[in-house]
Amino acid sequence: MVFVHGLLRPISLPVILFAGIQSRNPAELRINFSRHSLLERNAEPMKQTKPTVLIVDDEAAILEAFQVILEDAFDVLSAENGSEAMALIKKKTPALVFLDMRIPGTSGIDLLREIKKRKPRIKVIMETGYPDLDLALRSIELGASEYITKPFGVQEVQNTLENVLELEEAPPSRERLAARWLTKRRATFGRAFSSASAGAYAFS
Repeated sequence: MVFVHGLLRPISLPVILFAGIQSRNPAELRINFSRHSLLERNAEPMKQTKPTVLIVDDEAAILEAFQVILEDAFDVLSAENGSEAMALIKKKTPALVFLDMRIPGTSGIDLLREIKKRKPRIKVIMETGYPDLDLALRSIELGASEYITKPFGVQEVQNTLENVLELEEAPPSRERLAARWLTKRRATFGRAFSSASAGAYAFS
């Protein structure tokens, strides 16, 4: 576990899920968006109505981490299971959902299917800690906009959000999806081995 100092609400984060979050600079832990640029690291917090993002994950530390990172730019909602998520979606209709593949009571794939059936315009980013190309392809084919593989860092969340919110609605080919999956796996193993060499994390 890594304790993040310098925030209004210091939080304890698992290294395995937020790689590299142990930065001493708290500004690096926030994602600021401006009206003219989705991503602007030094932007002031948005004063206009914020878009809503829903985080569906059963790990409290991850929910709190997303809250701290995104709250300047988004109205951040959280749910720990499928029923909570659907209740919030019916009430709020978020612009975007971060959805863990494994959540209590259902699977991320089944919940993705339900979200797209009821609210097809919602963008969904899948989270997975168990890399599986077939599962990644299936989630994209069912309507997910993107997926991220744990452990992921703040910069990866930032880049993924920017890409998804700016992306035209054009489903990528299976070949592009496979290539992207391989790229993500190389990055994930690189982070893990780097952390292990520093004594922070090793595969069990």
